[in-house]
Amino acid sequence: AFTNRVDTSKWVAESWQKIVEAISEEDQQKSFLHLEVEHVDGSTPASERIKNLQRLERSEKGERGARTCQIVSNARVLSEGVNVPSLDAVLFLDPRSSPIDITQQVGRVMRRAPGKDKGYIVIAVVVPEGEDPKKLLEASGWDVVWRVVKALRSHDERLEYSVNLEAAWKNNAPLQARVSRLGKPEEHLRDNYDDRIIQLQLALSDEIASMVVDTCGDRNIYPTWGRRAANICRRIQARVKDLTDPSGKCESVFKKFLEGIAESVRRKVTLEEAQQMIAQHIVTIPVFDAMLGKNEFSQHNPVSKEIERLLEEFRRQDIGFDGEVKPLTRAYEGMNKAFKGAVSSSERVDILRRIYGGFFEAAMRDTVKRLGIVYTPVEIVDFMIRSAAAICEEEFGRSISSKNVNVLDPFVGTGTFLARLLEMRDDNGKYIIRDEDLDRKYKEELHANELVLLTYYIAALKIEEAKHARDFEKSKENVEYSMFKGVVLTDTFYSTSIRGEVRTSEGVDHTIQDQLPGTGFLEENIKSRAQQDKIPMEVILGNPPWSSGQKSAGDDNPNIEYDAIGDRIDETYGLMHRKVTGKSRGGNASGNLYIKALRWATDRVLPDGESDDHPAVIGFVHPNSLTDGTSLAGVRASLRDEFSDIYVVNLRGNAYKSGEERQKEGDPVFGQGTRSGVQITFLVRNPEKDLSESATLHYAQVPDRMSLDEKFEWLADLGDVTSSELEEVPV
Repeated sequence: AFTNRVDTSKWVAESWQKIVEAISEEDQQKSFLHLEVEHVDGSTPASERIKNLQRLERSEKGERGARTCQIVSNARVLSEGVNVPSLDAVLFLDPRSSPIDITQQVGRVMRRAPGKDKGYIVIAVVVPEGEDPKKLLEASGWDVVWRVVKALRSHDERLEYSVNLEAAWKNNAPLQARVSRLGKPEEHLRDNYDDRIIQLQLALSDEIASMVVDTCGDRNIYPTWGRRAANICRRIQARVKDLTDPSGKCESVFKKFLEGIAESVRRKVTLEEAQQMIAQHIVTIPVFDAMLGKNEFSQHNPVSKEIERLLEEFRRQDIGFDGEVKPLTRAYEGMNKAFKGAVSSSERVDILRRIYGGFFEAAMRDTVKRLGIVYTPVEIVDFMIRSAAAICEEEFGRSISSKNVNVLDPFVGTGTFLARLLEMRDDNGKYIIRDEDLDRKYKEELHANELVLLTYYIAALKIEEAKHARDFEKSKENVEYSMFKGVVLTDTFYSTSIRGEVRTSEGVDHTIQDQLPGTGFLEENIKSRAQQDKIPMEVILGNPPWSSGQKSAGDDNPNIEYDAIGDRIDETYGLMHRKVTGKSRGGNASGNLYIKALRWATDRVLPDGESDDHPAVIGFVHPNSLTDGTSLAGVRASLRDEFSDIYVVNLRGNAYKSGEERQKEGDPVFGQGTRSGVQITFLVRNPEKDLSESATLHYAQVPDRMSLDEKFEWLADLGDVTSSELEEVPV
């Protein structure tokens, strides 16, 4: 222990003995250590100092039969040149201001010894009752604590990344102790006690966790890495271009890969897109492998395996990219240690999200802009999952967990919707996807599509981690990692409902129905896509792309043309628009991607409009222009014809308004992600209702002037869209 005070060590010993005396002798032997404390300082004779250091090597049983914990106070005896490998822990009781002293003394506890797996550094922090933690943390007296943490960070590379993860400090702080539970045997059985030693997690308060990151960490460390990686990715892409362009060394094998990608996503893929995909894989796959360890991801994910196979063809021609990636090697090692230090699956996923935040911003800005990619706040995701589950129960008398209730996220992004579906519990504390249904649901009834390679990778990992956490919770031991095979790399707008032809801006390319390529690349992904196409979907849930893409021919970010869906929009929404407004055109807004998503999803759950007995739920979060946009009158009218019930929750937040109207809109719910107002829409088709009648519209909107937190609180209080707070709106 670090202290110069004899009275402190005596007080610790006396307090401990009082606790021990209050516990029964039986429990003392089972659960408590006998404590022996000695003090050493500058006046202590050398012989006695050596004797006390030797005491730290001993672990014999004490007078009560329990193992004895040997404590030496003052730990200045652990200065440079002193070696006590068996030392288990160093406890800071008094302030230490010298980073050199701290590093030296911490180094002593980190030595390896037989039977020793971990060394512990304990910083004693006492917050007096009634004190404001925030003010206390900002006081100068805390500088000593921050110096200790900074010294540890400089001493151990693992902290370089984990110190920046607030969840790790708040939920599973690195300061831990091994203890056994107390209580009578019958209490143990009642609590499912399993007689094993458990790991006590010393969680820090929100204020302390946040202050650790702000004071000792760097909140920009992950985005900074993302920007560095983006620059290296561009260099690799330039080299891949030279290798794979016509007359390049790898042109032949790359051409086959390109054909496989085109068949997989069901549209023509440019050389640049495929080259970028390879470069992004080379730069980022070490991060995914670090998260799982042992190359689990790159060797098992169906798309990653195929790109690795292409790179193996490169290596056969003595072509590698180690030189380009070398500047990131140290960062990869640090991330690997950070992932290992993260206790829970959610923490690992949070690290991954932070890492790729900077990468998307720097390397994929045009893609994000063109597709209107906005990441959904978890409060909205949870509300939508609760709503989908409630609708299934209320409208169809089935649980979303029930057999043959297939759930599809057609624009899965980073996988939040399906991951949360696996993680969430209902009001009774039971998982929405029941334990007995978990394996079946995961393997057979959860489906996802994604067009962007990196988001596809992240989605797969996030969903897999959610399932792994559930499996671990059930078994309480290491379980086999289960890959998620329900996610497909494809362009949703070219799948299933638009059958027979692949169309691009240049016209019809080739027939795709049930074909497999002859290239040998990505066949597993293509088979998964074909299999998904044949499955009727009961629930479609997610956040579709929002943007209308390029605004003019001069934009260097060209749209992908979806002519077949455009035709369907004209046949349905456009026709209805002409009927209800008397105008021949529906306006530019009907070209927005989220309108295309509504059309696609409607056709997906009701293929060709022939299946009147198929129950279906579609839940999307999207711009609220659908509520009152004049150009979308035909969309609204058509949806009322095609569904039995429509639920709308208008979260407002339109930052394009001004003055008093803007103030009433309140905060945008996607932060800086979009300036548009936002709504949640659920479309329900119940075949037991009279489908010749116009759909019943249920509507609610947030009150005026609400902040972001207030809107999320309001949404939580609402519960789900079946709440009586939603009012029926007459046709």
